[in-house]
Amino acid sequence: MAGNPVFRAFVRPLSRAGLLPSALYRRFPVEGEFQTIINDNHSFMYCSAYEDAIGRGLFWRGAGGLEPETIAYITPFLKNAAVFADIGANTGHFALYACAVNPYITVHAFEPVARNFEHLRRNVARNGWARRCQIHPCAVGAENGRAMLHVPRDALPSSASLHAGGFQNLAGDLTDVDVVRLDSALAHTPPDVVKIDVEGFEHLVLQGMAGLFAAGHRPHIVFECHAGGPAREIMEILDPLGYGYYHLSRQGPVAFKAIAPQNAGRAWNWAAVPQT
Repeated sequence: MAGNPVFRAFVRPLSRAGLLPSALYRRFPVEGEFQTIINDNHSFMYCSAYEDAIGRGLFWRGAGGLEPETIAYITPFLKNAAVFADIGANTGHFALYACAVNPYITVHAFEPVARNFEHLRRNVARNGWARRCQIHPCAVGAENGRAMLHVPRDALPSSASLHAGGFQNLAGDLTDVDVVRLDSALAHTPPDVVKIDVEGFEHLVLQGMAGLFAAGHRPHIVFECHAGGPAREIMEILDPLGYGYYHLSRQGPVAFKAIAPQNAGRAWNWAAVPQT
């Protein structure tokens, strides 16, 4: 039914207006490519697969319908950034959004899951942004080398993790992947904005940015921090560098003295903002 053009034409506006509960639209698969309109001046094409949760969200809710609090916060920084690092890019939602809103930005998108990476590659190529959006089939961490990545068995998994037992004990398989430090990968093109979505290993990404920090770079950083996540380890790295913390709520960013994830099983989106 979800593939029926009449059904889509009727239901899509309801979903975009927030009148369709997420529990319903997440059951409506979307296959094929479609245009995701950001505003009158910006849009991008997205190639969706049947079990593509990001594709469903973009089609039924629009570009700001996925992680709207993060999109709302990060947009003005992306518009003024020269380089954006998308770590844990998945199929490319944030990478594509950045290229769409800023025609001069260079994006580096890192995605270690092979089937997600292929989807990311296809989306970037479909928009003609291969020169502006460089894609890297690897994880980002504290050391250059190799690591075992736990990959859930979903067609396009969104919770791959360096935790050997799987993120929140999700069923999956281990696969050997390349790992790079961000200060090695982007030594000559330091990012102005960094997005980190690595399911509990955000502190390792930050450890791998030590060279950038030592050179004086202070990018805006947005990241998830789950209950039980490495909040203390993140603050041990960022506090001495003069960062402040904001919880990204639906009502806007809220200043916190410390990263304080709440509600077990739920991620909070945060921003680390250079204060000096």
